[in-house]
Amino acid sequence: MRLDLQGLRALAVGLVVLNHAFEWPAGGFVGVDIFFVISGFLMTSVLHREFERNGRIRFLAFYRRRIRRLIPASVAVLIATVVASWALFSSGRFVSTVWDAVASLFFVSNWRFASQATDYFAQGAQTSPLQHYWSLSLEEQYYLVWPLAILLIALLVGRTRRPRLFAGLITFAITSALFFLSLHLTQADKGSAYFITPARLWELSVGATVALCMPWFSKLPLALRPFIALAALAGMITASVITPADQGFPAPWAALAVLSTAAFIAFPWKPKRTWLNPLDNPFFSYIGDISYSLYLWHFPALILVTELARGTPSYDTPIPALESIALSLVLAALSYRFIEEPVRHSSWLEPAKRNRRRTRTKVQRYQSIAVMAVSATAVVAIVAALVVDRGARDNTPEAASPTSGSSQPQNGALSAIKAELVKAVGAKEWPELNPSMDSVITDYQTPEAAAACSVPDYPGMDECTWGSPDAKVSMAIVGDSTSVPYVATLRAMAEGSNGLLKATALGMFGCPFVDITTSTPDKNLEKACPERKLASIENIGTLKPDVLFITNTYFPFKALSTGAAVTPEQYEAAMKPYLEQLAPNVGTIVFLPPPPVEKDVKECYTPRSVPQDCLSTVPELWQARAKVDQTLAKTVDGAWIDTRVVYCVKSSCPAFSGGIPIKSDIVHLTSEYATHIAPAVREILTTKGILPADESTSTAAPPGDGAALGAIKTALTDALGAKEWPETTPALGSPEAGARSPEFDACAGPVYPGIEKCTWGAADAPVTITVVGDSTAVGYLPLLRTLVDSSNGKLRITSFGMYGCPFIPISIAAGNETYRSECPKRREAAIEEISTTKPSYVFVSNLTSEIKKVEGGLLTVADYKAGLDEYLKKIAPSTGKVVMFATPPEDKDIRECYSPRSEPAACVTRIQTRWKELNAADSAVVTAIGGVWVDTRPLFCVNGSCPAFADGIPTKFDKTHITEAWSRHIAPAARELLVQAGVDLSGGSGGS
Repeated sequence: MRLDLQGLRALAVGLVVLNHAFEWPAGGFVGVDIFFVISGFLMTSVLHREFERNGRIRFLAFYRRRIRRLIPASVAVLIATVVASWALFSSGRFVSTVWDAVASLFFVSNWRFASQATDYFAQGAQTSPLQHYWSLSLEEQYYLVWPLAILLIALLVGRTRRPRLFAGLITFAITSALFFLSLHLTQADKGSAYFITPARLWELSVGATVALCMPWFSKLPLALRPFIALAALAGMITASVITPADQGFPAPWAALAVLSTAAFIAFPWKPKRTWLNPLDNPFFSYIGDISYSLYLWHFPALILVTELARGTPSYDTPIPALESIALSLVLAALSYRFIEEPVRHSSWLEPAKRNRRRTRTKVQRYQSIAVMAVSATAVVAIVAALVVDRGARDNTPEAASPTSGSSQPQNGALSAIKAELVKAVGAKEWPELNPSMDSVITDYQTPEAAAACSVPDYPGMDECTWGSPDAKVSMAIVGDSTSVPYVATLRAMAEGSNGLLKATALGMFGCPFVDITTSTPDKNLEKACPERKLASIENIGTLKPDVLFITNTYFPFKALSTGAAVTPEQYEAAMKPYLEQLAPNVGTIVFLPPPPVEKDVKECYTPRSVPQDCLSTVPELWQARAKVDQTLAKTVDGAWIDTRVVYCVKSSCPAFSGGIPIKSDIVHLTSEYATHIAPAVREILTTKGILPADESTSTAAPPGDGAALGAIKTALTDALGAKEWPETTPALGSPEAGARSPEFDACAGPVYPGIEKCTWGAADAPVTITVVGDSTAVGYLPLLRTLVDSSNGKLRITSFGMYGCPFIPISIAAGNETYRSECPKRREAAIEEISTTKPSYVFVSNLTSEIKKVEGGLLTVADYKAGLDEYLKKIAPSTGKVVMFATPPEDKDIRECYSPRSEPAACVTRIQTRWKELNAADSAVVTAIGGVWVDTRPLFCVNGSCPAFADGIPTKFDKTHITEAWSRHIAPAARELLVQAGVDLSGGSGGS
């Protein structure tokens, strides 16, 4: 064994460990490239020597040795890491780590990381503790291919006069081709090139070329070897210092480390005084011996120990890194002693002879015990550290003062947002959030409608506009991905404006709206961005919006031409040409800033963290960009909106508010919170005179001036503040709460009893209503029946609603086959009856968010919208007006959240994104045919929070369905909502 190669391994692993722990030396990641050259050299030497000796290569024997050498220690680390991740990480990050472990186990983790657009050089708290396994996966892929290549090359040159020379030349040619391939891949996408096998094969191939050419290298005079060895060593050290991470890697910049390593291996130097060769000594040899285990353990140790230190005084110090290195050395030594060496020298996987089986079985038993012992030791150490660490947390700071540092108006909606922020700033522990923080940081998805309008293939302004087509005030928004969440804000404002506003989305992911060609990791977005910006300017010229919002990230982005971050001065200069083009076609240009950028919720949030760990301040970077936008706004007589008032209290910006996560990462607002703040943003814009005043535009608290609506709102508010469950009638969670009156239940079954039995009210009533839809429509029958009974003969209703039968022409997965087969018949019967009787109104209500297709899976928004559009167009000519009555918001299931030991807050429902999307579809379809959509949230919720009871009555008996008692109770308030929507039930107008 060449001890200098063990020393070279020690140098390589040392560079990697130091770079990961301290980001020093800056190019220490080239240690991996050194390993690649060593691996290519050793494997080719072994395989070619075997072919020269025996005329063949024993592939099975080779792979048995590889498995014994690599797999046991690797699996032990994977097991320990997964268990520790379970203890320390959020559920989403833990699941991601499990998948990383699976990919690592099957040697494909490099492709997994490449496919996820992982930035190897951007380590943070969400970095996978198994990210370093990419290099092991790549080597194993090389091991699958290269032995066969060696055999083919050997057979090809076997009959030549100088086979080894020709083998070396062929390998050199292969290496050269692979290097040029790497150059191309690096230039195309350096992020994925770091991980993928084709971009790295040339490094292993350099080692293979050295192995085949050793007979000629050995002829170099011994006197020159010291100089070459020291120069090669200097080259590797220099590479670890100067190799850049942001460009030209792995090709061409890895060449310095790779060629220096090749020279060191090709010309070995064994001085008489061993201390002259710095890599040839017992210490470096031992580190080289344990280098494989050290490489395996060091990165999980670093990530997990750093996670353990979160919230302690040592978190932002070098102490966790130093502790992780110490732990890695101990675990590596144990792993080498009790796993690597025993298994490598065992007969595991070897064909065993009968007289040796008993002895071998005993050895293997000891080896298995050793593997379990090391894994258990690591797990116990991590759990013990977790327990100790819990006691080391600092006391959380006091809540910030409710006084805002902004001069924004403090009216109703804005004051409510502010009160929620003050509460969030002072929170001592994470509350229950909707959506959950785990789901937000793991794989947050932009709502379907907004996402479709924010990709390179723009579907057109018609598809990306919300609100009444005849709205008096048109709004549009343009910008990069930070503008996309604000689409939800503008959309909520438009759809809650009673036809006053409409909003159009023009922004695109990864495409700052500024006259600079910008760089982004997604090359498809980067390529499409310049054309998209020009198209947006053209669309704005066509649309001529009354208000144009511009939102670009305040986080640094890079210019493609220089690779450097765009400065505020450059941004200002590049924005002015766009503003000059836009100003003549826009009423008012408004700069709408994204949330302040400091803490990344993906990094600061864990099950062990507290809300103060994610409490951001407003950084100087954000303030600098804000000043630029303010200056730009003045040049076009526009406005800049200080959005800090909906994100922060003074300079403290929590990660959640109002039970909703505010951001999904360091920069991007969640669509849920964007919708939540719509009334407050509307309030600010109205106060500044940018939008006309109209109290009906509030989406979180729709109009409720009537006495009945006011009473319901008071009851709901009181219920939200309740600390204990009251007595309710019927009792919460009881079978009685879910019971339906026989008259309604019979009409909603698969066997329709006839129109006479499903009609209530006077035969000569001037106002007639036909009800269609599924169980939600059935739930509203007691409400409508109450209105009939109090109408003095002016109102009559007929129900065609049926359990499990939404009013759309799509086959739905109903509860049983009878309902599924009868549903189409019921729909057709309803359409025929409507066309015959021509009712004053048709009431439609579908349980949209729970609709499932026969073939499985939830119905998509697009499919639902298309189906609803088809049916409403069929019935619209036969009725005075179609009324879409929104379903109750769906989230908490009272059957699951309620118990005598729980608190009412545990059953408070939050309005889900899917509910909003599907009801937005209802609104769009029905208004397009001249109908109305009635927002029923005031009957169930206050500011997006919906209690499980009010006025001593359960509001729902499961996740989705209204109780009959609450349906009757809210009838007067529902009448007020209908009147506000233009639905006249008095008989004065509106009938056909």
